[in-house]
Amino acid sequence: MVQSILPTGQDVIPNHRIRWLNEQIVAIAKEERVTYLDLQSLFSDDNGNLRSDLTTDGLHLSPRGYQVWQWALHHPEYQIASN
Repeated sequence: MVQSILPTGQDVIPNHRIRWLNEQIVAIAKEERVTYLDLQSLFSDDNGNLRSDLTTDGLHLSPRGYQVWQWALHHPEYQIASN
């Protein structure tokens, strides 16, 4: 399984670049027939930034952020390109 890159709440790496990278990862996962876990949609706010309730500083996850990540691992509806 491969997982998407999480969005950020900082300008260091623009989220449009992260979305583009995730699209590339999806394509590779499909080609290689491996499961892709879409975390970006769970962790993004309406503006595409890391949700403030899931981070401590716009980059690192809070304990709640890790709980959401764990939840996603157990819910196959966020997994695509299964082998």
